[in-house]
Amino acid sequence: VSPGLFIRRKGGDIREGDEVAAKGARISVGLSGVLASVGVRSIPVARKPRVTVIVTGDELIPEPAKLSPGKIFESNSILLQNALREVGCELKRVEVIGDDPDGLRDKIRSCMKEVDLLLIAGGVSVGEFDCTKDVLRDLGIQELFWRVNQKPGKPLYAGVKEETIVLGLPGNPYAAFVGFYMYARPALLAMMGAKDPDLRKLKLRLACDVSRDDERAQWLKGRIVTKGSEWLAQPLDRQNSHLLSSLTDAD
Repeated sequence: VSPGLFIRRKGGDIREGDEVAAKGARISVGLSGVLASVGVRSIPVARKPRVTVIVTGDELIPEPAKLSPGKIFESNSILLQNALREVGCELKRVEVIGDDPDGLRDKIRSCMKEVDLLLIAGGVSVGEFDCTKDVLRDLGIQELFWRVNQKPGKPLYAGVKEETIVLGLPGNPYAAFVGFYMYARPALLAMMGAKDPDLRKLKLRLACDVSRDDERAQWLKGRIVTKGSEWLAQPLDRQNSHLLSSLTDAD
């Protein structure tokens, strides 16, 4: 063999003593190949968090049907199920029920022992039919906080009982979306030992003016656009907490 014949050198990729994968690293497609390339076929991993989702609301129609006045198709359970699969959780149950304190109490009591995180969407505000917070208190769940100075998703609830965390998300779909990605997702990733459980952050100039609420942090749907060589953050239309459609264009 003469020099330059593309012979792979011993230790050319990973040398003895190099760290191949740090504790808390997510096993991506690339990392799975790296591990295999050094002869590792089995490694210790964190257990997938067990999660149950309960969605409440008398106005919700869970199955395709003819809508009657005052009713809407239920979407939060679908949104949250897919968000949980994206994180890599074990989904135990998904329940959609009306604004029924007794029914909600029974559902929560039956699933608390089997999950690490209980996600409840709806009923955490101060409306006439918002009973979630009272039911959780009656069941002995210790409130960690209720209400966050943000828009959307102000009436967000967090509680704990023994080893189970309970997160109450607002019923408005975009507020539930924000609540999941800002609070539930990092909590779940932290349970799995992730080194950096938060969403990736970029600091960009806005592509247009935005009406600002000086009293609250705002979470806007948006996408990254380019102007010449500069990346900009472009806020999208339909920002209200009950509106989801512009999420199809958001990144």
